[in-house]
Amino acid sequence: MRSQLRHLDGAKTYRMRGHGERDHQHYVDKGELEYWSERCPINRQRDKLVNEGFVSEDDLARIERETTAKIEHAVQF
Repeated sequence: MRSQLRHLDGAKTYRMRGHGERDHQHYVDKGELEYWSERCPINRQRDKLVNEGFVSEDDLARIERETTAKIEHAVQF
């Protein structure tokens, strides 16, 4: 039986933007950015949850809509 315990996974991340607004990262190889873009921990975790049946795409879309509405309400406050 698959464990239903919640846990926190570690994730390797990569800064996809420069250090400031005017830093266009001309010094970073585009292939390096593509490599890390494919390894986005948020997208990978999302795919894992859907593929393993913990949540559906419809559930995630609903959660995203509800969260966006809460944020927009907070910003207006």
